[in-house]
Amino acid sequence: MNVFRSFITKYKIVITTVAVLITVGAGYYLFQTKTEAEQDITDPLTPVTTGIEDVETVNSTHETTHEQTTDYQWNTNTTTTINLEGSTITSQSSGVMISGTTATISEDGSYMLSGLLDDGQIVVDTTYEDKGTIKLILNDAQITNTTTSPIYIKNAGKVIIILVDGTSNTITDSRATAADDVEDGLTAAIYSKSDLSIGGNGSLVVNGSYKDGITSKDGLIIENTNIDVKASDDGIVGKDYLVLTNTKITADVSGDGLKSSNETDAGRGYITITDSNLNIDSGSDAVQAATDITIDGGVYDFTTASGSNYLTAS
Repeated sequence: MNVFRSFITKYKIVITTVAVLITVGAGYYLFQTKTEAEQDITDPLTPVTTGIEDVETVNSTHETTHEQTTDYQWNTNTTTTINLEGSTITSQSSGVMISGTTATISEDGSYMLSGLLDDGQIVVDTTYEDKGTIKLILNDAQITNTTTSPIYIKNAGKVIIILVDGTSNTITDSRATAADDVEDGLTAAIYSKSDLSIGGNGSLVVNGSYKDGITSKDGLIIENTNIDVKASDDGIVGKDYLVLTNTKITADVSGDGLKSSNETDAGRGYITITDSNLNIDSGSDAVQAATDITIDGGVYDFTTASGSNYLTAS
């Protein structure tokens, strides 16, 4: 196992078997788990060597994720179709309420979204008694909105976004401000108040002009897929945890590239990355976690600027 240089004194960064290319700008560094003040670092430019903990040991402290083996399985015979046709949405399902360019999904099940939706929104809002799994299957879907989050998961047990094999999907939040939505915290192009997973052999482009690209206020899992995210603040945020597996992510963001921020609840606030290919250009930290970061396998190219306080490299 490699030994890594780090300015971390209280929190762990665990990296094993990786190829890391780091571009450091303006005297700031790659990873951050806490602010410099909270770390009590007297000379942040003097590197120190920290112990590298076994991945299994670190992972054993993590809260179990919401992932299940059937998450990315779906049946075309029982999938509801939602057609996006510019300024019109059509669906034959009683579980889909359509009002103008907004479709609200209120029942568990699988829903396939196809086509182009101009200045519209897909909302998931199941009742408390019916909090189950919603699968949003993106089949060459393009959704834009100039006033709010194009995809808003308001209430569900969990939501799985599946990218159909070979498809290209784009979600664009093009608003300049979000004054009407600040109270609900709708700060991302894909914004979820529930556990969220994204996967599939299609591709996804996410544009977050207002703030973030993808945000889950619970856990966020991304696996076996390809995502390109641009954001004026953070790229991809899983508050409770962020887990990436066999995923290619390209991020060009003004804030943090990847982030998990829950420092209050035990076992949360971690990031785990396995066998992935990440290319992150960030105005702050490439990867920021409230507790620990585990990287096992993969290729990583990180370019960071001001705000990143620590350097970890092989």
